[in-house]
Amino acid sequence: MRARLRHLGRDQRGSVAVMSAVVLPCVFGCMALAIDVASMHLERRTLQGLADLAAISAADQPEKAEEIVQNVLAVNNAGSKVAARVEVGSYTATSSLPVANRFGSVGESNAVRVEMEKTASIYFARVFYSGAGPLIRVEATAARENIAQFSIGSRLLSLDGGLANALLSGLFGTRISLRAMDYTALAAADLDLVSLLKGLATEASVSAGTYEELLDSALHVDQILNAAAVVASSQGQGAADIALRQLAGNTDLRRLGVTGRKVLNPGDIGSLSVGETPSGVAAKISAYDLVRATAQAAGTSQIKLDLGLQVPTLAGLTATITLGEPPQNSSWITTGPEGTIVHTAQTRVRLNAELGTIKGFAPLVSLPVMVDIAAADAKLQNITCGKDPATDATATLLVQPSLAAAWIGEPKSEAAWNEFSAPDIRPATVLNVLGLVKVNVSAGTPAQQEFEAASTFSAAEISRGEVKTVPTSRPLGALFGALFTKPQVSAQALGLGIGLGLGGIEDAVFKLVQPAGAVLDPVLAGLLRALGIGVGEADVRVHAIRCGQSSLVM
Repeated sequence: MRARLRHLGRDQRGSVAVMSAVVLPCVFGCMALAIDVASMHLERRTLQGLADLAAISAADQPEKAEEIVQNVLAVNNAGSKVAARVEVGSYTATSSLPVANRFGSVGESNAVRVEMEKTASIYFARVFYSGAGPLIRVEATAARENIAQFSIGSRLLSLDGGLANALLSGLFGTRISLRAMDYTALAAADLDLVSLLKGLATEASVSAGTYEELLDSALHVDQILNAAAVVASSQGQGAADIALRQLAGNTDLRRLGVTGRKVLNPGDIGSLSVGETPSGVAAKISAYDLVRATAQAAGTSQIKLDLGLQVPTLAGLTATITLGEPPQNSSWITTGPEGTIVHTAQTRVRLNAELGTIKGFAPLVSLPVMVDIAAADAKLQNITCGKDPATDATATLLVQPSLAAAWIGEPKSEAAWNEFSAPDIRPATVLNVLGLVKVNVSAGTPAQQEFEAASTFSAAEISRGEVKTVPTSRPLGALFGALFTKPQVSAQALGLGIGLGLGGIEDAVFKLVQPAGAVLDPVLAGLLRALGIGVGEADVRVHAIRCGQSSLVM
């Protein structure tokens, strides 16, 4: 008997069956729970997709949001199983607001929030779970976003070839010699933005990624100009094509690198893959504006020009232009929703005019004029689409023209002037005869606060490519008029001041200086126009509008 018991204790046959009998119920229970958990996850994903679809559909017509959501549920056979709550409100797409606070009840109804819940289906887990299944809750918010492309500083006028050549030569650091008719052709040629981006990708041998990544990559000036020439040719703009190819063929320009983002800001188009074409926006840009922006992005920030030949009434004229950096991620042209802003850069100009001589005194009277021009900006305030966007759409820009101050004088610190520190101007010595007789002149007109002005573009004006000038109470002519009305003139002899028979010299200098404003005004205006900058005004244009594209935002 004992032997049999010992044998039974050593016998291992059937042990797996015993262990299986013990473990299998646990395995089956875990499998049942896993199946139910996976089923609940699938139900949540399906419900989230349903909420997303309902929110996007309802955002197209917020006034019928409740009806649209119920229709979506009915079409998907979910009406009796899913409870939905619909909230219509306003969505503000701005980085200054936390994501959770961008949807609210104040403002135009352009967004819909949909919350859905249903009871999860339970199969095998009912052994462990009594009553109804757990609730699944999801949420989706969609907004209808209207998009516009607009720019600042792009007045389409015939440009003075001599001034424009001098300016571009200074910016690029090489000799540019286009004719006046070439500049007119460039100013009049509107290039399709997406075609330009595609052409730029071809020039840069980029076939993957997004347009935004393309503009962030290392580019060269000639690549942008060649891409623009191809687009101009395809659009039948032969004169602009020739001018662009002439610029692109300049050997010095091929060596200049440029950051594409400083030239173009494509807005939401930038997120598209290279080669992709967006729907709804036929965005166009001026060929000359593209050349100018490329020159400013790739060239030097300080330009010295000899303009003596441009103004035959003067004995000589030189100009020094210092360009400031525009705000980060800003461009002269952009595409975006309401609240998007474009800027010009702050600019400082120094003109030195040689006016002539005074009888009895050999030296020329040299008159320095300083002009400080603040940045102008335009904000996309509102887009309305109407029943038929092709004819009813409008866009309103809130425009802040540039502030400007001017002086007759010299900066006390060259570095401070060029670095855009607060200007500190001293009287200018316009006449110096061997240190024996000196005549100083001073005048100044402080900057005046300018206020935002609304400018609305109709669909017809957008289609025509109309540019609107938003003026202020103080345009350039008025600024120079105030500056040269009563300049302060003082003479010194041997450092002793007036009273030594120098009153006649003061009068002579005054009579020579006072009319100079009328001569210098058009020269400065031409330079600034070529730069896309206006004093006491801002030129704005809306290039295109895309209405009512709904997308998920939260």
